[in-house]
Amino acid sequence: MTGTNIPWNVDQASLQSYFSFRGVCLLNDLEALATAVPHLATENIAPLNAVPANPDGAIAVVAPGTGLGEAYLTWNGERYLAHPAEGGHSNFGPDSPLEFELASYLWQRHKHVSNERVCSGLGIPNIYTFLKDKGLYTEPDWMADALSKADDPTPDIVREATRSDNACPLCRLRWTCSSLSWALRPAIWRCAY
Repeated sequence: MTGTNIPWNVDQASLQSYFSFRGVCLLNDLEALATAVPHLATENIAPLNAVPANPDGAIAVVAPGTGLGEAYLTWNGERYLAHPAEGGHSNFGPDSPLEFELASYLWQRHKHVSNERVCSGLGIPNIYTFLKDKGLYTEPDWMADALSKADDPTPDIVREATRSDNACPLCRLRWTCSSLSWALRPAIWRCAY
């Protein structure tokens, strides 16, 4: 197995032999996380809509972070089985004129515009820069100064976005959340059937 975002080669048979294990099963992080979902207590689950849950239905797990991880679970008649998915690497599907402009803007800079380039920690500076370059909002001098000193602008943008007195119009989470809802559609669609 080779990592998607890191160039590590990990081999089950080599690990099993090296450590003298009886068996080895490699899981990606979201597959491991999905395995735990059926064990969550009811108070730890937040429905996305008012539709009653199907007790044997499929379950989507979507985890925006540094990247956009996805996994899903299917019921086999006895228990849920976790399956990894790489939906974060699938094509970003713009759903509005402004999102089409964002996609075009990112295509000029990257060979592939994935959901992850828009709907994750990687996407936050992409959206910020697009909105700034398009001239929709003005970047305050103090924010430009802070970002010029940052190795990674994401923490500064998120910090400003979550402040109650948010003074930077480019630091609004609404746009990222709107794009995330689009990225969730394929995962939710898979679970509907």
